Amino acid sequence: MKNIIFLLVIILFLLQSCICNKNKYSNTSNKASLEEVAKHQFGDGFKIIYNNTKEYALITKSHKELTQPIPDLMYSVYSLKTKENIISDTLTAGDVYWLNDFVIRATIREQKAESRRRMYTYDVKSQEFILD
Repeated sequence: MKNIIFLLVIILFLLQSCICNKNKYSNTSNKASLEEVAKHQFGDGFKIIYNNTKEYALITKSHKELTQPIPDLMYSVYSLKTKENIISDTLTAGDVYWLNDFVIRATIREQKAESRRRMYTYDVKSQEFILD
């Protein structure tokens, strides 16, 4: 009886190890495919910022013309679950960041020192703009 229990414990331990390794490799695969998507969309020099749940990734890249004092920011939010872009935009002299697990805030400015900022908030899970 003790041998059977010992054998079951070993089998359960081996099964758990296999499951953990499978998750580890699938996360590595997701990261590699996300980097390929980002490189295809933005070329080199992009930055990837995951939300806290690791379900979505915010991909950003600064882009500056010679006549611009402040670079524009191109961005896209990518769903790791559905493997598709949720939203993409180019923000004039702007910035974008995760406000919480599923909401981004984008700020847009004109290329003048005295310009006012405009912003929008977007829920990537429901795919809707949030009125502030």
